[in-house]
Amino acid sequence: QSEELNRQWEELTRQWEELNRISPLQLEELNRQFERQLESINIITSRQLRQLERQSKELNRLNEVTRLKVNRALKEGKVSLHLIKCLCQGPPRVGKTHVKGLLIGRVINDTSSTACAEHPERAFRSITSEKYKVLGKNEEMWELMDNEMLMSLIAQEMQQLEVGVEEKEETETNLLVNEEPMKCNTQEGAAHILINELKSRMLTKSSVLPGTSNQEWIYFIDSGGQPQFQEVLQAFIPNTSVLLLVFKLTEKLCDIPQMQYQKSEALYNLGHYALSNEEILIRLARMIRCSSESSMQICLAGTYYDEYDKMDTPSETIEEKDQQLKKIFSFCKNSVVFNNSTFQKVLFPLNGLQAEEGKFDDPVVCQLRSSITSSPNAIQIDVPLRWHAFELAIQAEARKMGTQVLSLEKCIEISEALNFPPDDVIPALTFLSNYNLIFYYSSLLPNVVFTTPQVLLDKVTELIERVYQLSNPEKSANKPDAVRGEYETMKDSGIISTQILKDFPKHYVPGLFTEDDLVKIFQYLYIFAHLENGKYFMPALLPPFTPTELDQLLNPSTPPLLFHFEDSCAPAGLFCALVVCLASHLTGWEVHHDIKPLNGVKSNAVCFVIPDIGLVATLVDSFYQFELHYQCSSPHEKYLPKIREVVSEGLEEVIHNRKFNTANPKKAFFCRSSECIENRSTHRHVATPAIEDKELICSSDPVICYEMNDVESKWLNPLPLPPSNSDTPTMDQLMTELEQVFSTWVRVGIHLLLPVWRIEIIEKNNRGQCYECLMSVLEYWRKSANTKCPFSWETIIAVLRSKGIGNHRLADEIECKYAKK
Repeated sequence: QSEELNRQWEELTRQWEELNRISPLQLEELNRQFERQLESINIITSRQLRQLERQSKELNRLNEVTRLKVNRALKEGKVSLHLIKCLCQGPPRVGKTHVKGLLIGRVINDTSSTACAEHPERAFRSITSEKYKVLGKNEEMWELMDNEMLMSLIAQEMQQLEVGVEEKEETETNLLVNEEPMKCNTQEGAAHILINELKSRMLTKSSVLPGTSNQEWIYFIDSGGQPQFQEVLQAFIPNTSVLLLVFKLTEKLCDIPQMQYQKSEALYNLGHYALSNEEILIRLARMIRCSSESSMQICLAGTYYDEYDKMDTPSETIEEKDQQLKKIFSFCKNSVVFNNSTFQKVLFPLNGLQAEEGKFDDPVVCQLRSSITSSPNAIQIDVPLRWHAFELAIQAEARKMGTQVLSLEKCIEISEALNFPPDDVIPALTFLSNYNLIFYYSSLLPNVVFTTPQVLLDKVTELIERVYQLSNPEKSANKPDAVRGEYETMKDSGIISTQILKDFPKHYVPGLFTEDDLVKIFQYLYIFAHLENGKYFMPALLPPFTPTELDQLLNPSTPPLLFHFEDSCAPAGLFCALVVCLASHLTGWEVHHDIKPLNGVKSNAVCFVIPDIGLVATLVDSFYQFELHYQCSSPHEKYLPKIREVVSEGLEEVIHNRKFNTANPKKAFFCRSSECIENRSTHRHVATPAIEDKELICSSDPVICYEMNDVESKWLNPLPLPPSNSDTPTMDQLMTELEQVFSTWVRVGIHLLLPVWRIEIIEKNNRGQCYECLMSVLEYWRKSANTKCPFSWETIIAVLRSKGIGNHRLADEIECKYAKK
């Protein structure tokens, strides 16, 4: 669009230069034309601007080499995708799968629980020509389309665009007839049709496709409602356009649902959730809102409407639920979709049994379907046609081989059939992986390509299902005593052995993808923490403490430090990822700590022991905030700032690397004012520190303020600086002496052992300004300096003489001026 606007502007400028040779009447007419054209150029809707911003953000994620290759490939032909990701979530056993069946027109007969998440089901509609809309009998219904059908459709569309003539309206027919999948007329299959079409064009022409294929996709993603699944879901489902939250109309929003999981005929009872229905919905909305790089929509669906309708006096009416939901989601009220905008209704009451009966035309279902398909938050992607065909071809080859894991060599072999250079394969895989069309971890497993995310989702599901089986001993299989011991440890403590991972061979490919490779990915995603001797800690496997159990365990005599989430609550998945980060000692701080049971480790509370000083720190997820408690003797309270920074550092790392983009917890304490203690509502108010004075200000009423007590002051004390001596620099000295290396601040940060994610945050916060970036690097080094990289002139001299910087003259000057005699 930018290039087109530039061309139009150049043409208008040329016309303006010719105006001096034109009569006054012609000049007046041309001025009017100029104003009309200029007005049309400037008219860009807000939606187009949002789309351009999203495209810009996505493009910036690619490196320069990949961008060049993408732009070159786009010139050969492209598929413009209008992609809507719809994630269906909610408490367990509320009928999420049936709701999905109603939306996509699928009869549901299986009552088994959904695992972590099912493979996204793609509903498709091409908008280049009305001939290719796949709507079936009901034009409000989106039909599912597999890759074979999609490949054949694109091949036919290429032929139509090549001819450049629209077929007559009377010859237009749906590609789905009587709701049966389209079948290919050749023995080669649709994949070969598309590949051969592309190959023949590349051999004869410089351009692959004289036009653009525009397609609308909706990804319907059904996911498990058990808390163990919700804790890891965000790692695999980023950038959701629509969040469909489902709950039972027959239960009150304040009720705590029972956790159950059904697999085939076995129904596992797992006790009660630690959260109420409304808290589950809020936490899920917060999770998706944090991890979406653009705005999203929230649809609220209530199921079991048939049973609700039979209740004489429901404990909570639909109207009451509707009012409560509007209040609950006030923190993101602009994202909530209305069922009836006239009466401001947000709740979609549904009867999930209609999915078993094949009744898909209920007016409320049609309204919900229309709300999803018209979402303004779709992701706009221009995919090179050849790369799009490459994606479909590797998926087709994987199905043919009976696997979902391919080697890079196999992908290169497939690419040769599409006649694009081998050097383009890795950029193509990186591009497709950035949009989650495939999964490719180039830095971890450069030779492994996952054609779907289902491989990793299934590995999570296997472990969680085994814990469910062990929690119901009468339904679990008999195992040898030695193995049973390892499985009991997994159930009770969340500790997994390498042998357990070997016991689930599904998806492993010898020599290509093994249990060791799975560990690398799960560590990268903050699902596993490596302990020792082939042991790994997975806190998401564990059930949570209930609020009552937490109150009994935590009766602090000293105020805990809070990491408070101001706008709503902590997003699902963040706490377990933080625990993994801390248990892996990833923060780089020299604080030795060990995980110890807190009357049985749970997924929302963990205890860290620092044996050198006899300090016990307990980290708790209490929904609205993370609480950091401690137990130690008074002389050791001086270590509280260090513990605070360890947890703060872990939070920043996980929020950045796991893309919890808008989660920004603030340090706070429970408000001690008498007004808040007497009038507090469902949750306790907090007080945050004032900017300068040692005072705390109540978050609910800024008029209320009071002085910090001794412990609160110790929590917020600055970190102690390294002992000052002749070899200890000041910040002013550092910034003065290092003026010559401002532009190489990234290399300086790397040599000072700053983690990559911290360097990325520094660049983002300082907008790439070299002076500010270097100052932030040095400030971080000063407060986190350890024995590996002490805060001294000697370290600076070594950095300047390193190969990455190589400024020996400046190093010699600093050595003569400041080094120890």
